[in-house]
Amino acid sequence: SKPIDFDGLSKLNLNDIQSITSVDISKNDLKIEEVNIIIKELTLSDLIYEVSYKETSDYFSIIIKEADLIENIFINNNVWIKENLIIENLISKNNYTLIKDNVESDIKIIKNIYKSKGFQNILVTAKVERFSQDRVNLIYDIQEGKQQKINVIKFVGNTFFSNNYLNSIIKSQSIKFYNIFKSGSNLNYSTFEFDKNIIISKYRNDGFADVKVSYALEKSSLNNNILYFYIEEGERLKINNLVYDFEDDDLSKSITQLSLQLEKEVNKNNFYYNSDLIEEYLEIYNLKLLSNNIYNKVIDVNISNKNE
Repeated sequence: SKPIDFDGLSKLNLNDIQSITSVDISKNDLKIEEVNIIIKELTLSDLIYEVSYKETSDYFSIIIKEADLIENIFINNNVWIKENLIIENLISKNNYTLIKDNVESDIKIIKNIYKSKGFQNILVTAKVERFSQDRVNLIYDIQEGKQQKINVIKFVGNTFFSNNYLNSIIKSQSIKFYNIFKSGSNLNYSTFEFDKNIIISKYRNDGFADVKVSYALEKSSLNNNILYFYIEEGERLKINNLVYDFEDDDLSKSITQLSLQLEKEVNKNNFYYNSDLIEEYLEIYNLKLLSNNIYNKVIDVNISNKNE
């Protein structure tokens, strides 16, 4: 047990330190467990940038590096991404306190911005330079590496939709797809996830309720980036019956002709379920009610999955 000493204080004083920690720093018989608590609590404070510790035979010594204000933020070596785009997305801001956790978050943000543009091997480091006694410039150095693009997109397992159709509905584009002058999409996993959900939605729209889609990015022997979409279509659902459950006979009469048309459309589609067709006629039905001056009724649809 021994007292504690604080070194490096300039803007802060001992009262400030005491307000940050729950341990009584005036005690002369502090134990190492209490010192660890003090260090942990100081580290969590936005007022303190860095904490280090040493111990002598007479006292514990905590060396504090106080947080400075940010005067300027600079982005170095960025070629592909404009400085303004990076800075406006950072957590750290001019005239705000320099906080270590924010700097670490900023590094992740910068990497994510570059990854969205196809830079997978981006390296970002942060450093500070003294601007004045209590202000610093925050500098992010970037090594962009090589921008990567999708060379080829392949679909595996699809029989209902053609490759050309699936290529036309997704955002990702390959360099070799249709037009040799296309530049190809950047490697962006959030876009791949969006494309996966688009494919799932299109299949479900046509009755493939249990469709499963996954993707993988692979390198070819020629070092090309190949994006694979693996599709398990599953069974396609059919419409077993169209049931009109109206308590009001006037409603039934008003859409009789339309109901016959819908049944013909369903029959033409071999009774396979198609949500666009259902939604189209649902809208037509309700417009028909309005045209017959029926304003207090609405026709809705409920889909019951009975034995698939």
